[in-house]
Amino acid sequence: MNYRYDVSLREKGMKLLPFLKSKFPDGPSVKAIKRAIDGKGCRVNGKVETFSTHPLRAGDKVEVTFAVATATLPILTLYEDDVLKICNKPAGVVSENKALGGLLVHRLDKDTSGVIVLAKTKAMQEKMKDLFFKREVEKVYLAIVDDIFRKMEGVVDNFLTKKHSYEGQSIWGSYIKGLSAITQWKCLQNSKESALVECRPQTGRTHQIRVHMSEMGHPILGDHQYGKTFRCPYPAKRHMLHAYSVSFVHPISNKKVTVKASLPQDFQDALKTLRMDFVP
Repeated sequence: MNYRYDVSLREKGMKLLPFLKSKFPDGPSVKAIKRAIDGKGCRVNGKVETFSTHPLRAGDKVEVTFAVATATLPILTLYEDDVLKICNKPAGVVSENKALGGLLVHRLDKDTSGVIVLAKTKAMQEKMKDLFFKREVEKVYLAIVDDIFRKMEGVVDNFLTKKHSYEGQSIWGSYIKGLSAITQWKCLQNSKESALVECRPQTGRTHQIRVHMSEMGHPILGDHQYGKTFRCPYPAKRHMLHAYSVSFVHPISNKKVTVKASLPQDFQDALKTLRMDFVP
């Protein structure tokens, strides 16, 4: 359901969440309204607003959409043996042991879909973490980003640091010192106002690909945490980032393991709408 409201003089200065709650005294709940804001279902003057404490001005036009509840997407197992399990995590699922049914080796952001590696034993968890630490795991991500590329490939090699926190969210950015962050990238296809990019992170810093793409002038579509304005008007419901594949030598069998996660439907829909193709 979609609702639209104009902010009156009397309501000037109210924060977004209490303003919306005042419009729904009999429900939905505060949690449901907060989920709609967090889930990019709220716009102020036509711009997505994800902070529930955003102050409103008289004359602001507020629009909120409550998604119809759908069945939880299954977490598909892509590879499994006695000590490892590799899954295709849907967007919206948090990287937690309980949610994914294993011991986390690494993490994906909640709204990032794709390959995630889990261990079945503490010993294997430590072995796999060591492979990630030594950069012996090859990771490939796909991202649909804003604007087109003129240079078609390159490497971002800088330092990232936590700039600040807002409503429990960490905001990262480049700095003269911090944690080393290296991302190899290649533009696979340009569209009219967007592009499909392959990213191969050599390090695993928080929000690394999202920050690197944004600071290059190509924020990931739907990533309103790192993209304030977008040339491309496509209304992505989450950031269009997919962990496409991982490849490594199994610590026990010493055999090469390569696992790929098919593109989720929302990613495919975005590519189709933006007239881009992906050929594995």
